[in-house]
Amino acid sequence: QHDYESYLCTLALPKERRLPAMALRAFNVETAQALGATKEPHLALMRLRWWKDAVASAAGRPDAVPPSHPVAIALHSALHASTPGGVGARHKRWLDALVDARIKDAEH
Repeated sequence: QHDYESYLCTLALPKERRLPAMALRAFNVETAQALGATKEPHLALMRLRWWKDAVASAAGRPDAVPPSHPVAIALHSALHASTPGGVGARHKRWLDALVDARIKDAEH
């Protein structure tokens, strides 16, 4: 429903890379929607801070239980996938940077 063009692009990826790519795109959509989901900036900030915590949880130990949210679960799987398509926990800093940028936008 959201970011349909990116969804179509992920279909062109090799099969083992599709799910991690879709998890990252869904994470981007979720954080982007946090800003438009409410007129109250403090509610958007709460939502974005939840996502920052969710990234920390997802990038933690592989056997850790991620938050009970479909995108957080998919992100956890993508960060810990042992297949060539897995994005790896080293990408946590990029996910944090995305959330931090959205938090900065919400604060101004």
